[in-house]
Amino acid sequence: MVLLPETGTMGDKIVEERSSEYVLKMRGGGRADNPPNNKITEWGPFYRNEVFGEVRIWLEANSRGYPELFAPIADWDRQNFQWLVMEKAKLPEDPIPAIEILKRKFNQRDDWTIDDAEVGVLDDRYVFIDYGEFWLRDSWNVSEENLLGRG
Repeated sequence: MVLLPETGTMGDKIVEERSSEYVLKMRGGGRADNPPNNKITEWGPFYRNEVFGEVRIWLEANSRGYPELFAPIADWDRQNFQWLVMEKAKLPEDPIPAIEILKRKFNQRDDWTIDDAEVGVLDDRYVFIDYGEFWLRDSWNVSEENLLGRG
């Protein structure tokens, strides 16, 4: 795989620019954790397979009526959660105010904890582009079992 200038390694993920419209996020570091493979912390589950976490959070945001706060996930590996394809957002000139603006909008909804977030600009609005470490401290609409096809 060739990492392009606007791409790189993010934790245990590899992000690769696939076109002017999409990025491909893949599990990296040789890890092959089976989803959901989470551990429970005081904040909630922490997904070692962040692809699984991002897909679940994206689907949850859709089910709750606020997908506009997230860069959309166009497709993903539904069997092993080793990759996902996300709409490409541009990085903001100054990400700190952008993150704070988006967090304020997001925190008006439900009972979420944001452990780590990165923000981009898509269609002239701020969106979360790295959201595998968001935790809902309430009942989920999208269960792990249903996402894994076991529910």
